[in-house]
Amino acid sequence: MMTRLRLMATAVLLLYSLLNSSMSMGQSDEPTKSALDKTKKKTKKKKFEELYYPSLGLGKTLPGDYYRIRVYNRYTEGDRLYDDKGKPQDIGYKLSAQSAALSVEYGLNEDLSLLILAPFVTKNTVAFNGQHYRDSARYAQNKAYYENLLFGRLQASGQCADIESCRALAQTNTPLKAGSDLVLPSGERVDFSGVPASQVLASIPNILTKAAAPQDGSTGLGDIDLGLTSVVYSNPKHVLSIGLGVRLPTGEYENVPFAQRPTGQGMMQGGVRLNYDWHVIPALWISYQHQFEYMLKEGKRYKSSNLDPNKLNEADPTTQEAILAGSNGEPNLQTVRRKGIAHTGVLRADYGLSDISRSLQTLSIEAALNFEKGAEEYLGDTRSLKAPERYVLSYGAKFDGLGLKKPVPGYVRVMRDRFLEGRNLPLATSTITLEFGYYVGF
Repeated sequence: MMTRLRLMATAVLLLYSLLNSSMSMGQSDEPTKSALDKTKKKTKKKKFEELYYPSLGLGKTLPGDYYRIRVYNRYTEGDRLYDDKGKPQDIGYKLSAQSAALSVEYGLNEDLSLLILAPFVTKNTVAFNGQHYRDSARYAQNKAYYENLLFGRLQASGQCADIESCRALAQTNTPLKAGSDLVLPSGERVDFSGVPASQVLASIPNILTKAAAPQDGSTGLGDIDLGLTSVVYSNPKHVLSIGLGVRLPTGEYENVPFAQRPTGQGMMQGGVRLNYDWHVIPALWISYQHQFEYMLKEGKRYKSSNLDPNKLNEADPTTQEAILAGSNGEPNLQTVRRKGIAHTGVLRADYGLSDISRSLQTLSIEAALNFEKGAEEYLGDTRSLKAPERYVLSYGAKFDGLGLKKPVPGYVRVMRDRFLEGRNLPLATSTITLEFGYYVGF
């Protein structure tokens, strides 16, 4: 909690410093009426050109009958899991993903814009270090779980009296009796009949490592977003707008094995977004945006194999043996849903460098503090993911063609997202986003 407060305090101080410096620079560079008059007298034929400020708020809508077309390229990396206490763990994974997205926005009128966003995953790979995985706390937990499953099966078959005697048996070379098999939560069986007990125990690390090893993830179309943004209040200094949207489950999800990472989330979700923009000075916008998301329709997904999560499960997870091993008792095709409201937000400052020099009026810089508090996710009635929390620092720059002497209605924007801290994250990621935008109607 103290870390988050320090982050928020740092962000506020940065914004305050930026505001003070911007106001002082604006006062020193802004031409007065008398100065303009003198310029006109010296160069009567030269007309003074107003400065162009490329900075923008987050909730601005387009003028009527104007389009804004944006293409995003995002590069994502991550190699740490964050547990429910916010502690990072190296479990041997290193994600490298690349995605693109096309966004088309249309101004229905000056106060209402329509948006469609279609993402497309082009690369989705994870490198795996088996030794790092075997050194992790997750591996130790899974190993203990599988060993207890084995000891329980040996006890049930009468080969040992209790867990401790079964543990002692597993240290010997005594061959296991016929019918000695290990039943997994998926309903899959591993037959160890006639195999020396110590060899069975030694095989568990290989079973776990194989089960954890990922393959390349799915590529293709992701979930499409549709949205409307409406300005409810606006004056030269303040803009308040609200957005409504829906995310359609168009990405691949239901038939994607656990280890291959789908392109979609499987559920239809609705969202409400509130935007507040403060136009502090001509060059500086400070914005706050808060989005609420809620599941509208649950999804479905097939269970994956416990022996090879790169494949879908073909065994029966509804048997009593599978339930005793940890199955939730539901069939392979199970529901996926989220409970509660998810929150995402951003506090952002966007500053046009034309406030420093006219020669820089094509450039703007920005910085933002982002947060996410997601909703819990359930597979059937079993919670599969606690509510994730994430805090990210973003910074970047934009080159805006409208600031050129011969204006070009387009821009290029580069953003860097750096992960700060979080909880309940299967993999914490940092990204670089390259955005190309073009206005139609100018």
